Amino acid sequence: MDIYAEEILHHYRHRQNYGRLPRPTHVGEKYNPFCGDRIKVELRVVDGRIAQIKWVGAGCAISQAAASLFSDIINRVGIVDQIKKMTGQQVLKRLNMAGLNPARIKCALLAWEAVNRALDSKTHD
Repeated sequence: MDIYAEEILHHYRHRQNYGRLPRPTHVGEKYNPFCGDRIKVELRVVDGRIAQIKWVGAGCAISQAAASLFSDIINRVGIVDQIKKMTGQQVLKRLNMAGLNPARIKCALLAWEAVNRALDSKTHD
């Protein structure tokens, strides 16, 4: 097994930032009707920074591992404007998933799409 597959399996089995936030300021959910994968992210945004991220979901190893990995990226970057400027290709590259086939790319970008949806909507005042 190559290192890429090992990292995917590790994040699938040991999901980072998995769970629910008590009082999120932003919530976003994305569903892939082609395969049934679903990711819901909950964010606490304070002064233009993502102070906390949690996510829950179900689906293939790629979507779940990508959500885990992307939540780690969010924790490192943190600045809302920088997250919103990221393109799908940039996210795939940072996730080390740029070589996926088109069907799997959709799975890998589900968390990124859910985060963008969350940042576009405010849950609590």
